[in-house]
Amino acid sequence: MVKQLKVGLFRSAGSVHLMAAADEDRLAQAGLDVSIDWVTSSDQQLGRWDSGEYDVMHSSPDHLLRPGRRRDPVIVLGGGIGELAVYMRAGTEVGEARWGVDAAESAFALVLRAIVEDVGGHAVAPEDLIPVGGTQQRLQALLDGQVDGATLSPPFSQMAERNGLRRLGGHLDVVPEYLSTVVVVSRSAIGSAWVDEYREALEDSARDLSAGGRERIADVLERNGWSREVAEDAAEGVLGPAGVEGIKVPSLDNLQAVIALRKRFYPDWQLPGPPEALLAG
Repeated sequence: MVKQLKVGLFRSAGSVHLMAAADEDRLAQAGLDVSIDWVTSSDQQLGRWDSGEYDVMHSSPDHLLRPGRRRDPVIVLGGGIGELAVYMRAGTEVGEARWGVDAAESAFALVLRAIVEDVGGHAVAPEDLIPVGGTQQRLQALLDGQVDGATLSPPFSQMAERNGLRRLGGHLDVVPEYLSTVVVVSRSAIGSAWVDEYREALEDSARDLSAGGRERIADVLERNGWSREVAEDAAEGVLGPAGVEGIKVPSLDNLQAVIALRKRFYPDWQLPGPPEALLAG
């Protein structure tokens, strides 16, 4: 029997293992009929998760820590989407910049604040965080001059460089152990065969892409709508342990690094339960 799944995630090169698993029938061979919903903001994604619209969500683990989440999430797989890096418009001073974010308390906003503070030498004031949407929307806001800096990931970081934006720093400079993305299902789904089948299809796909290298990854990205030039640049960005090589079941230490970054900027914040409760098994 075929299991139908709806998956919500952001469109980025870091999702290449899911693209390949879908394109190359790994999911279909596992008996999974997957419908992908590409979201444009974390609030949109989390709202649809809470409403029960998604069976699976690929998101930042920090989004599971934000207040107000109602549906019970469990992490079954983790990994990276390439380095998260802050880019700025040329000629803008760090201390005077307006920073484009998904939401003021979102995961990439916290990464941005850490990079700007530790690399740029300036704390980011809350009023300088401008919500503009997901990574694609942040790049466009930078190019349009709506904001002066933002956190980007492949392929949008490569697009930024091609458009003359300057790199301030990346998460590997300040929080190298940070877990940038996780695969989430509801607690009620744990123990279902489809959860293991989905996870194993993604793990197999990630191993294959890592072994195939840049050209193999670029082929998948090109097939999914990116130009060859951008696909090859982005493929370089998602290779290595910060990308497809890092696709694995996360540890408690991985999650603790995410928790520590949130507490750095929200010291009064408390996780409502033990962090182990967010991890499968």
